[in-house]
Amino acid sequence: MEKKKTIARFRIIVSALAALAGLFGARNAHAATLFFSPQSGTYFTGRSFTVAVKVSSPDQAMSAAQGEISFPTKNLAVLSVSKTDSIMNLWVQDPTFSNHDGVINFGGVAVNPGFKGTDGTIFTVTFEAESPGSAPLSFISGSVLANDGKGTNILSGMQSANFSVIPLAAMPANASAPAVLIISNPPLADGNWYNLDHITFDWSVPSNAEGVDYTISTNANFQLPDVNLGFVSQVTYDLSNFSDGTWYFFVSFKSGNSWSPPAVKIIMLDRTPPRPFVITREDTDETDAQPVFQWVAADDVSGIDHYEARIGNGDWFNPASLESTAASYVLPPQSPTDVRTFTVRAFDRAGNFTDSSIDFRVFPPAVLCKGDGLSCRLLALAVRWEWLIILIFILLVFGTYGFIYRLLRWRKQSRKELQEFKDELQRDLKRVEEKAREAGGGETDLRQSHLLEEKRSLERQIRHIVEDVKEELKRLTDKK
Repeated sequence: MEKKKTIARFRIIVSALAALAGLFGARNAHAATLFFSPQSGTYFTGRSFTVAVKVSSPDQAMSAAQGEISFPTKNLAVLSVSKTDSIMNLWVQDPTFSNHDGVINFGGVAVNPGFKGTDGTIFTVTFEAESPGSAPLSFISGSVLANDGKGTNILSGMQSANFSVIPLAAMPANASAPAVLIISNPPLADGNWYNLDHITFDWSVPSNAEGVDYTISTNANFQLPDVNLGFVSQVTYDLSNFSDGTWYFFVSFKSGNSWSPPAVKIIMLDRTPPRPFVITREDTDETDAQPVFQWVAADDVSGIDHYEARIGNGDWFNPASLESTAASYVLPPQSPTDVRTFTVRAFDRAGNFTDSSIDFRVFPPAVLCKGDGLSCRLLALAVRWEWLIILIFILLVFGTYGFIYRLLRWRKQSRKELQEFKDELQRDLKRVEEKAREAGGGETDLRQSHLLEEKRSLERQIRHIVEDVKEELKRLTDKK
């Protein structure tokens, strides 16, 4: 079932890429072939060798290739697979192998303009010869899709390969194999990838040896030049300038006029973290307490080994433990939050990792409202912006309180000033009354000139009082 899902996903992605490539117009389909290189060879038990899985499409550009390879588990074991120098630049399924089932699966895409040629390397496999016998390699299934806008399958043939594994004792007598165990520091396990800056190899020189030759190479079939480097039993390599991929350390010993077949130690280097990747939120309901996220990471050398994740500042955990559908992961129930961070860490098989993060929100659901009416939407909006609404409400309460407080103070002050004005006016009127009484109680000057003078004096006092009243009223009005 998983295999069918992978193939279906492969076809969907390839079809999409092929549709983009269709902007350049469709062409007629031509033949393409999947094959191995080399296609034959003889190897001694305990020795390793490398086989390239290749594609030939000389007449038309191809955009993708997918397949399943079979090998005999009795005679061969896969030590590693490598995508170094591959024509594929997007992998729907990284090359994977099972030494239990004797199969290798792969699925890759060569994005536009694709690949056109007779010798395109898809990936390489390093085998170890385990027991004598015939060791055939064959394609169980495969497809090669054209870069024609339709994803036409142009595969016309799948060639097999056949290798022979013979016992180590069958080597010529004058080329005796060294009974040598190469020890590395740090220790290396076959099939594992490492992120190392340096490595030291140690070995024992046989008693009958007259010299040693050694080297390190990316070529599993490298032939030592048989140069006597003396009685050396240790070498250290600075790996900081070595490229990522599979390296082979060879050591051979001279005895008489011949050199022994080399002893080999494999080291698989990957110091490059996985590619940057993006986490996307699949659900759109921000009141859902269980957000759903999706991501896919890729690594060009050793491939993705596993993921770790954490929510906020919590502990790291394996997202495989989460409820999932396809490549989507459902978080456990989350408490309401305005902002929380979800982080995923992608590890490759050498322990390198790359982090990606996304912020998400979970708003409380509008539990008192059901449906999609205007009232529900307004309630949902109110819940979403509850803190802002609360802040605005607090500001309005304090603002109203301040306005009422100032209004009451102004009213009290106005009453006080009005009362003071009334008291002063009463005092002025009382003075006028007293002057009038004094004027009436004494001798009265009945001369017309005197009476006119008294009248004018009273009129002036009255005008002063009226002006004072107007000014006080104006001052009170201005304050209001």
